[in-house]
Amino acid sequence: MTKSVLGLNLSAVAVLIFILSYFAGIEVLVLLLAYALLIEKDRWLNKQVFQAVYLKLAYLIVITVVGWVFDFLQWLFRNAAAIYSVENFIHFLISLALILIILLAISRVIHSQDADLPFVGHFADFTLDETVKAAEKTTPAAPATPFVPAAPAAEPDIAEACEDDTVSAEFVDTEPYKFSEEETVVSTAPPIDPDHWFCVECGRENFGKFCMGCGKPRPV
Repeated sequence: MTKSVLGLNLSAVAVLIFILSYFAGIEVLVLLLAYALLIEKDRWLNKQVFQAVYLKLAYLIVITVVGWVFDFLQWLFRNAAAIYSVENFIHFLISLALILIILLAISRVIHSQDADLPFVGHFADFTLDETVKAAEKTTPAAPATPFVPAAPAAEPDIAEACEDDTVSAEFVDTEPYKFSEEETVVSTAPPIDPDHWFCVECGRENFGKFCMGCGKPRPV
């Protein structure tokens, strides 16, 4: 079994608490409950302390109600002796029932088991669950990281883009391109046929060495 902060066995602490639930007042049990909740922080031990506190409260409530009933009977019947005897006997039975319940709880917790007392055990579970929920609500949650929108992409500067795409002035040739003589000399006339000639006498077109009209030889 887990040791307590003081080095004691938690089962021994639970046994001591149930013994004190009979002999000690409710104030002592409330202090033990605060010790278990704030220092030990063990759910098993917390439940046993809650059961001891609720058992003591139930005992005090029953004793108080029985006292009110017998006070009324004494006022009604004016027979104090008999009523006192019955009241004392009922108080004895209630105390005996309390002792038996405490012994039952001790027999269980001494073996590291839950006392699991009738009705009281359910109230203890409910109280522990509500205590945990209340602690979770009061505990501030870690602040969420604020959402930081991404910075918008910078729009390109049209002027700069134009300047970057513009050819440097030193590379711009303002004069028209001049072709070389070799590029400008392009013959548009058909190729000269050495056998094609015109006779200077008769003007006939010839393709041989002699004029077909007058017989003159082709000029050299």
